[in-house]
Amino acid sequence: MWLFNIFSNNKKAESSESLHNKESLRKMLASKRAGMEKSFVEVALSRYNEIIIITNDMEKKLDAFDNSDTGSDRIDPHLLQVLIGNKKTLSKKLHDICDILKGPMGDNKNSVINYFNSSYSILTDAVSSSIMNYRKIEDHFDKIVGPIVKDVNSIIPIMASFKKEVDNFQTKIAEIDSVENILDELDSQASRKADLQNEKLSAGGELRELENEKSSLETKLENAISSEIYKRYTKLIDEKEQAERKLEENKSKLINFISPLDKPMRKFLKLAEGDIHLKRIKDLEKFIEDHDLTKDNIALIKEIVYKMKPVVHKLELKENTVKKVVRRLEEGNLLDDIYQEKTEIIESLRSIEMEISASTPREKIEIEDSISRLESSMNSIEKELRTIENEMSLTENRIVRQMRMLEPAFKSLG
Repeated sequence: MWLFNIFSNNKKAESSESLHNKESLRKMLASKRAGMEKSFVEVALSRYNEIIIITNDMEKKLDAFDNSDTGSDRIDPHLLQVLIGNKKTLSKKLHDICDILKGPMGDNKNSVINYFNSSYSILTDAVSSSIMNYRKIEDHFDKIVGPIVKDVNSIIPIMASFKKEVDNFQTKIAEIDSVENILDELDSQASRKADLQNEKLSAGGELRELENEKSSLETKLENAISSEIYKRYTKLIDEKEQAERKLEENKSKLINFISPLDKPMRKFLKLAEGDIHLKRIKDLEKFIEDHDLTKDNIALIKEIVYKMKPVVHKLELKENTVKKVVRRLEEGNLLDDIYQEKTEIIESLRSIEMEISASTPREKIEIEDSISRLESSMNSIEKELRTIENEMSLTENRIVRQMRMLEPAFKSLG
């Protein structure tokens, strides 16, 4: 794991030694690449020279082939036309091969590979087959075509050897590329890690500033809460709550008083249809539903109670219910007391609410709003920090995976 140690670093920033080791490794790879390219080009030039020598000789033989006699005085005219056509086709193919084989090849790997790709593809079985097909037509050309075929066949093994060297070179270069790609990815991940560390430091600093600001505001809030204004405000809030409870109790008192009369009054209204105005009936039904005590409702109930007293025993009520109804009818004036109490409570509640509105502790509310906004910002930063830490963990894992891939990739270079 010697390469792993080159890139392992527990410190927040890479040490100069680690950077130096990586740079040394890159230089070593560059040197290895240059050495491979030099050896490859030297061998390729040697192969190229061999091919050129054979091709030059083949061109001379092609010239003789082009100028050779077809033996027209000894061949059937129809067969002669076929022979001449095949001769021209074969000659063109062989000249094309020579032109490509004699194509320029520079002293760099790209030029070598380009030359090889174009030359190797031209030497196919189809060409050899075309030569053999031509030889079958006219055996007397064997003395001219045979040496050309021999030259072509002698180039084929040279090109096959050339192919092995190209394949081997490209494999080795791909291995170097693989190592360099790993190094590039390591650099990229290391750079991302450094960026994340800076983002974390920045977010952490911002969070500390907000925490200090919040602490300062909390001190101001404590002072605001201990002020006389706020004490008076909280007292008024308590008084308001007490008044609201009294209002609820007042309504409960009304309901307790009036509920025994709800059913009897409905029965009475059915018996008294035509004697009581329809609107009065609807008003009473509404009161029975919501028990909203007003002066008009008191007058209405008293009117109904007055008319009910003589007929209460005709309403087909249970004996206990009759007793309760009679008792409530006799206590009819209690409604005035309940209404008066309700009025006093409402007036007191309005007075308290007006004083609350005038003495609202604005400073405390503003401080609390500021603290709420700060806490929202702090939550966002804390979420951002968690995201950064998660990404840092993923980045560290990617770095470890790349480092584990690096050593076997480097060893494959030999």
